Amino acid sequence: MLIGIGTLVVLISNSIMSSVFFRILNFSWKDSFYGGALLSQTGEFGILALSIAYKSDMVGYDLYKAGLGITCLSLLLSTFWISCGAFVKIRKSVRT
Repeated sequence: MLIGIGTLVVLISNSIMSSVFFRILNFSWKDSFYGGALLSQTGEFGILALSIAYKSDMVGYDLYKAGLGITCLSLLLSTFWISCGAFVKIRKSVRT
């Protein structure tokens, strides 16, 4: 349950941050939301960084498992998340 909530928090917060940065760069909101969805996953580098931190005793086993679960779920759900972003982009294009 906690890993699922953590994954949603990661996807949503990364999407919002990326969308705001795209908007600051003068992209339209629809393109900004889509770009935010594309950049929302934590990525494979997160697994590598987490593994190195665990082997260096910087994080405990429980945090390692939780971080690994969140990273893997964000990779798994990112396709669905990007599809939702594409749907919002297409839907806004149809309205205007």
